[in-house]
Amino acid sequence: MTKIITTTAIVLSLLCTIGNKSFADRKQQGSDIKARSVSINQKTGMVVYRGNVRIRSDNLIIRASQIAVRVEKGKTRFMIAKGSPLTIRRLATETEKAFLVKAEKLEYKVKNKIMELRGNVSFHQDKNFITSDYLLYDNNREYFVARSIGDRKVTATFFPEPESTDR
Repeated sequence: MTKIITTTAIVLSLLCTIGNKSFADRKQQGSDIKARSVSINQKTGMVVYRGNVRIRSDNLIIRASQIAVRVEKGKTRFMIAKGSPLTIRRLATETEKAFLVKAEKLEYKVKNKIMELRGNVSFHQDKNFITSDYLLYDNNREYFVARSIGDRKVTATFFPEPESTDR
């Protein structure tokens, strides 16, 4: 039972790195995972949630048709989430802006802190947005790349931040 709890906590920690808050901050608030089924193979370290998966932790909500995680020697190696679409929504707080991300597939490589989104990718925050077929985000370098396939184009619209009235 301890391994099951640890693995579930690791799944949430991965998903929670998408926001600015650390998992330690979010875990104090509690988390909620709902799915039609979960399979846990303690021998291989695979945990797979299937069927209308919904994870909520603090102000972050992830919806997918499937989320799979691989754990080796107590450490998460990668996470893959799939959906039609997969959505990641962060609700606004005093310190964090709201955003909505949609894609068909997400892969997160823990060691490198690299997230790849594939298939009808869109990111919306305020009036700003990006749409593409593929988006890579490197959390260590704070760097992203968006690409599209064939004749399709990446679409990006960014608005400047309003000037602060504080002086």
